[in-house]
Amino acid sequence: MESHNAASADGELIVEDSGGPELSTAGTGDILAGLLGSMLASWKPENESAVLDVLHKTVRMHAAAGKLAAKKYAPVTATDVLEQLAKVDR
Repeated sequence: MESHNAASADGELIVEDSGGPELSTAGTGDILAGLLGSMLASWKPENESAVLDVLHKTVRMHAAAGKLAAKKYAPVTATDVLEQLAKVDR
């Protein structure tokens, strides 16, 4: 199981381990990077704690989209993950 970690300057650590092997295909990290950028830009977190919250929620959304894609496709591609993002609860 793939694990994503985030840490603040004061040492707060968030570990998200809901991702799976379906997120190890080429391009899924690019999907996550684009999603992170768009969520940070649209939600405009006002402090470090809010930034970590946005990052954590976004990583969970990405992992959930990967799991949905894995139920529908084998093997999973980055485009499959992107397609499933619309079906993920925010």
